[in-house]
Amino acid sequence: MTAASSAQCLPAKPTMKHSAVPRSLTGYALVLTAATFWGLSAVAGKMWQRTSTVDAVLLSQTRASFAWLMVLAYLLIYNRSFLRVQMRHLPEFAMLGIIGVAGANFFLYFAISRMDTALADLIQFTAPILVALYMVARRLESLHRNKVVALFLTTLGLAFTLRIFEGNHTLSLLGILSAATSAICYAYLIAAGKRLSHRYPPAAYLHYSLLGATLFWLCLRPPWHGLFATIPPVDWLRLILFSVTSALLPYVCFFQGLKRISATTAGIVSTWEPVVITIGAWATLGEAMAPTQLIGIALVLAGIVIAQARSAR
Repeated sequence: MTAASSAQCLPAKPTMKHSAVPRSLTGYALVLTAATFWGLSAVAGKMWQRTSTVDAVLLSQTRASFAWLMVLAYLLIYNRSFLRVQMRHLPEFAMLGIIGVAGANFFLYFAISRMDTALADLIQFTAPILVALYMVARRLESLHRNKVVALFLTTLGLAFTLRIFEGNHTLSLLGILSAATSAICYAYLIAAGKRLSHRYPPAAYLHYSLLGATLFWLCLRPPWHGLFATIPPVDWLRLILFSVTSALLPYVCFFQGLKRISATTAGIVSTWEPVVITIGAWATLGEAMAPTQLIGIALVLAGIVIAQARSAR
């Protein structure tokens, strides 16, 4: 929009140069917003589970399903053309939802059931490193010094934020493998989402990916097995609201941001999510904040800023 209006009074080259900065910063802000939504939703879900029978897997299932229904309703009313896609791309949409959306959550929750939560989270957030290696191997991105430093700082920062270096942690081979699989799934979400952003508007692949995730969860936990019978009516309203803040809004922001910045940068910025969870748990749940966690938060922030610094030039 700004580039088009500026083209009337500015030469072509300066217009391209100046329009690149807002686009990059907008993408950066959108992914940061998505990570903030995910982090706050995790804290809200944790608070909710203390007084409710709703478990983490049910939250993941219903948030994907309700978010898909909302996206579908929006497209049917306002832009049905986004529902028309090439048949050959449908499997790719489905894989984005099954692996990237549902798979990342499923394997993370399974890992948490078998090992320490903090360590499982840290393993999952090695996904940005996997994204960087994949994008470089495919010659889709260059791995400049800023990215390397940012990846190191955010990973180290998360280790401090999640207090990995303190106390004894429960480990299991199955838990580690599951957490690593979750990291691969999350990396796939970022890389595949970036690839699809060149072909379709985000609303199109968001719809079909959420549909794929919904079908995955329906196969895993079908409603006719009495899964929803014990949920009180008030919790249904909470589940709908939770799907908006934990799936609909953050995925819209994330995929819109992914159009504007590199996949590796998006992955680095998304490491803000565990920081939000830590701060939110301290502010609302009364969890302690250790000095080492403050150091970790500072390191993550430094990594995010460094990752953006080069692309904003």
